[in-house]
Amino acid sequence: MSKIDKLMSLLEEKDITILNKIANAVKGFVLVDMRDSLEGMFDKKDVDFSYKPFPHFTVTTKDGEIVLINKKYVDIDDSIVVEGETAIGFM
Repeated sequence: MSKIDKLMSLLEEKDITILNKIANAVKGFVLVDMRDSLEGMFDKKDVDFSYKPFPHFTVTTKDGEIVLINKKYVDIDDSIVVEGETAIGFM
């Protein structure tokens, strides 16, 4: 495995780790009720909710933007964590 492959692997693990932490924090909540849990993990100014084009939260982090949206609006793959009806992934 090359150094680049090792680095990419570490970055992917880091991404999935933060997504899994978010999934655990919002477990059992419907999308519109996740704000308090998200603001407990991130700065209030970094958490945004919008109804356009679909209801979703956007969380701004140093690694990029994370989106929480109903899983029926996305194509699920290995880069997305699903908790209940919510899909969580990087934009």
